[in-house]
Amino acid sequence: MDIALEKLQQQIENMVQLTPQEWAAFRDCWKLLSFKRQEYLVREGQTERYLYFVVEGIQRLYFLNDGNEICLGFSFDHSFSGVYDSFVSQTPSQYYLQAITPSKLLALSYTDLEQLYATYPIFERWGRLFNQYFLLGRVKRERDMMSMTAEERYVRLMTESPRTLQLIPHKYLASYLGMSAETFSRVRKRLSKS
Repeated sequence: MDIALEKLQQQIENMVQLTPQEWAAFRDCWKLLSFKRQEYLVREGQTERYLYFVVEGIQRLYFLNDGNEICLGFSFDHSFSGVYDSFVSQTPSQYYLQAITPSKLLALSYTDLEQLYATYPIFERWGRLFNQYFLLGRVKRERDMMSMTAEERYVRLMTESPRTLQLIPHKYLASYLGMSAETFSRVRKRLSKS
């Protein structure tokens, strides 16, 4: 857990600089949770109680539309995870968060985060910067989905995250890229020949 906390500290201090006292208060709020492969962290209708930092494993965020799973994103080692809109609003989730692989995550409760905000102003700044980072990522994804072809989205994903083809089932990647499994297979095959 020490290495995970070091990685977490690096992520936080990429945005804000903490005093030893602030880091100790922050560090002490996180607890380690484990999930089995295919286990749900959150289901639709449940309220997300935690913000997660992934120690190891891969998770996917998705929702159901007419019985089809629509994948919105993935979280990997040393990244943040959770159903963020449910977490910040403390309202029932419209999404599922599922461990694709066995996963260990550090978890920070909503109550503890609110207490940190109230006690240490630096965490309100971190929260604002985190929200800004999150929002910019969502806007970029929406723009890509609306302006790029399926092939362009595939190429961008492989350029930005080349390991995903080995780590994530292709049916989830196809959904994430907004294409059918058949289109995904054709694009992959065509590009592997080039």
